[in-house]
Amino acid sequence: MHSLIAYVTVGSDPFTKIERRERYCLSMIDIKVLNKYIKFVKGYMKTRLTHDFVKEDLEEICDGINGILLNWTGNTYIGVPKDEAEEKAYQDFFVIIRKFLIFCRDNRSKLSEQEVSLADMMMYHGTVYRYLGTHDSRNIRKKRRMEPIYNKIYVSWSKSESNSYILSKLYGPATWMRATIQAPYFGIDIHGFELWCQRWYGDSYYITRGDEREVVFPTIQECIDEITYS
Repeated sequence: MHSLIAYVTVGSDPFTKIERRERYCLSMIDIKVLNKYIKFVKGYMKTRLTHDFVKEDLEEICDGINGILLNWTGNTYIGVPKDEAEEKAYQDFFVIIRKFLIFCRDNRSKLSEQEVSLADMMMYHGTVYRYLGTHDSRNIRKKRRMEPIYNKIYVSWSKSESNSYILSKLYGPATWMRATIQAPYFGIDIHGFELWCQRWYGDSYYITRGDEREVVFPTIQECIDEITYS
């Protein structure tokens, strides 16, 4: 099988591994790079079942996951709204990764152990927690509590019940939520991806902040177990 990395090259030369990671990890999402990445992942799913496993192609997908998640955790903040283009870019990314993980899960008998274990370690079922609040001290909403917005937009949740770091960044009233993610839903487990990279590549990817152990998942009303206000 010819490597699909031809989809994402500079001129005729493929990116090196370090260049790929740096290209994806930008201070702002590069829409053209993201669109090429999405095309790459779609091509991988379209051809993978009829071709042999190429380790470099899976590495390309994982380098993209690593770089864009570093962007996500390093440049987005609780209580700080994203602009429309930025939000759409992240949603497009999470949607294609969700489809890729389902592809790996549903075709486990036909794929490599690396691909199957990636889905197993990144598809999270269990309890998660989330804070809502404002990050701007000039915008303290006194006596006004923050209510969750239920939609399909992917947002940050944590496997940790409390997080003093996040609370220290919020001003005014804060809202705490507990949710249970169970089938047919699943969260995208950033911490699980870090562990997968350590297992298969020996790489120490530190994407989540502190002990947050982040999971990305929409705010779906039927999954919410408890909401408290402070």
